[in-house]
Amino acid sequence: MITGYQLDLTKVSVLSCKLIQYVTSVCVVMSPYFIVLASIDRYCASSRNVQRRKFSKIRVTRWALMFVVVLVAVYYINYLVLIDLREDDSLGCAIRGDTIYKQVYSITQVFVFAIIPPCLMGFFGGMTIYNMKHTRFLPRAAARYRRTENQLGRMLLVQVGTYIVLTLPLSISYLILVLPNSFKVTAKFQFIYLICQLFFYLSCVTTFILYFFSAHTYRNECIRLICRMGQIYRETHIHLPRSQNSIQPMTATSNNILAIAANSTRHNASIQKH
Repeated sequence: MITGYQLDLTKVSVLSCKLIQYVTSVCVVMSPYFIVLASIDRYCASSRNVQRRKFSKIRVTRWALMFVVVLVAVYYINYLVLIDLREDDSLGCAIRGDTIYKQVYSITQVFVFAIIPPCLMGFFGGMTIYNMKHTRFLPRAAARYRRTENQLGRMLLVQVGTYIVLTLPLSISYLILVLPNSFKVTAKFQFIYLICQLFFYLSCVTTFILYFFSAHTYRNECIRLICRMGQIYRETHIHLPRSQNSIQPMTATSNNILAIAANSTRHNASIQKH
């Protein structure tokens, strides 16, 4: 709405500024950490250690997802306190680096969404490839896993490299805005900052696009899941009970009218005979 219609809801009031920025930041930052959890799950599933493989379970994954959501939500509670809406500068709804705590918090933000996620992705992705290299398979299965290993390595490099390229420009421009310096914000810089934001938002969907078009197994499972969801929707829609006050289709209504008219005609004919 901001870029398309020039309607910035964060500038309506201080409350909307804090809430919108908080929800947006939490949702955006959770995305790369979900990918990190997937990398950890792949590492545990490929490990030769039995204790580590026990962590690759649905129950553990659910608890890990809840832990990440709560941790990110608690970390960004500072947004509700530190962020402010001002009209005397070009920042608008943002954090100002007028205190040491705000400056330190802004630097930690860059580490949280631009440095830590790709490092964890690269580490656990590399450990997964290491586990697959040191796992013994039958000759026929070894060739198949060797192809999977090479494919996983290429996808890992592209995934980490793409994430760094898309998030690093916004991190640098964000620090320029927040940290105290003699730089003056111009219209050209605001345009560049907007482009950096678009690149950062693209980082949330690049993983899905990368896996869908490069991983045959992932693409088949995704298509199968979508088809299954459509089947469940159709079955639920067909077996959905109708209430007595529900609106009947036009064909059913027309048939009912014809039946009522026929019964009325037969009833009138019988009355005339008598």
